Amino acid sequence: MRDESDDDLIEAFRRGEAAAFERLYRRHASGLYTYLRMQAREEAEDLLQETFSRVSRALPRYRPDGRFPAWLYAIARNLVRDDRRRPRREVPLDDEPALAAEGSLQDSHANREAVREALRTLPAEQREVVLLRAYGDLSFVEIARLLGCPPATAVTRMHRAVERLRRALVVKEVDPVEL
Repeated sequence: MRDESDDDLIEAFRRGEAAAFERLYRRHASGLYTYLRMQAREEAEDLLQETFSRVSRALPRYRPDGRFPAWLYAIARNLVRDDRRRPRREVPLDDEPALAAEGSLQDSHANREAVREALRTLPAEQREVVLLRAYGDLSFVEIARLLGCPPATAVTRMHRAVERLRRALVVKEVDPVEL
């Protein structure tokens, strides 16, 4: 059911309805994967699976309060931070498989890649606010709590990030609507 809140799904999972966790996963996996891909490109899939693994183990202790996405992204953010501390092995940065060579699809792929590249050029604090807002759909209060800064700081970081992205994308002639 689409009307089910995250908290409803969590309660159903606690009552033994395994399919409720699947619905929770499907609801949040895409946005979380995009966030992880921008934060830890090569490890995104592993981090996504580890995030949901930790969520499933911690759900019995979770107190439903309507803030599940903030809790989910906090877990993912901590995993990214832990992953960055590990020694790196050199891995080629292969991009996603190319889309069909048709004009509009190719242009769309190029625009998405331009947006990704522009996001990668942002300072880490700005990039994280943009990703949490865009893919986590978190409020600025939730983002501030997660990052340990005042809400006004989160808003300022977002404003500065959007300005930098606009400048970067205008140079590349990408439609800012892609953001």
